Amino acid sequence: MTPLMFSGVLQLLLCAAVGPDASQGRPVSVDDQAEQAFHEGVDAARQERWIDARAHFERAYELSPRPVVLINLAGAQARSGHLIEAAKNYHRILDDRSTPDTAAFRQAAGDVLPALEARIPRVRLAPSSLGVSDTIQIDGQLVEPAALDGGYPLDPGTHTLVVKRADVERARVLFSLAERERHDITLPLPLIPSAPPPSSAISRSELSSPATSPPSGRRWWNSPWTWTGAAVIIAATTALVIAAAQRGGGTFSGNVPPGILPIK
Repeated sequence: MTPLMFSGVLQLLLCAAVGPDASQGRPVSVDDQAEQAFHEGVDAARQERWIDARAHFERAYELSPRPVVLINLAGAQARSGHLIEAAKNYHRILDDRSTPDTAAFRQAAGDVLPALEARIPRVRLAPSSLGVSDTIQIDGQLVEPAALDGGYPLDPGTHTLVVKRADVERARVLFSLAERERHDITLPLPLIPSAPPPSSAISRSELSSPATSPPSGRRWWNSPWTWTGAAVIIAATTALVIAAAQRGGGTFSGNVPPGILPIK
């Protein structure tokens, strides 16, 4: 994939999501829709509308699961607080088979991951009176107690931990995490029988810690569609890769400096 320099302003594709393409007189393909969603994501990222950017890149990747879309999606996830999913997607890029077209993506993902993973907060459950039949849920998802021994990774924000035994809630802990935080939880669980009667009291504790169409005869994800470099901003742990394409004799231009989306 030969890098192309960006110049000028990104021209968003104005084709409809469904129905015929008025300019070409043909139905809009899935690839057309993916390309439009991708460009809308790039435009939202340029304006630092990271939630919108994430949604557009998710849509583009759903329609066209290409590395150039995935690395942009991971960058938008990292900037909108979804650090766990961002790290998973960077790992997916690293785990994908290496080709000349994906080598640069893999390099960018590898550069970003250490700083990104250092930002992920973790929660640990202190030794308590948990019974062998007790179950733990965090935000509605079952979590093995052993996973909490060394620090369970979560996104920054507010979370809820619930302990149940035989579908009876024994404890509920509300807590919030900031980036890089390591948070210990101690459960003030009552010593109740393994099979508590329905009238057993529930112990609750609340803890809080601070907290348009592609060029004729070309696929938009292939040459001459290229990326011109990742904005590997370690402080922000975001690799944002912008693609460019040629249409006829001109360059399909980006709306940010060459290949780099400055992030402050």
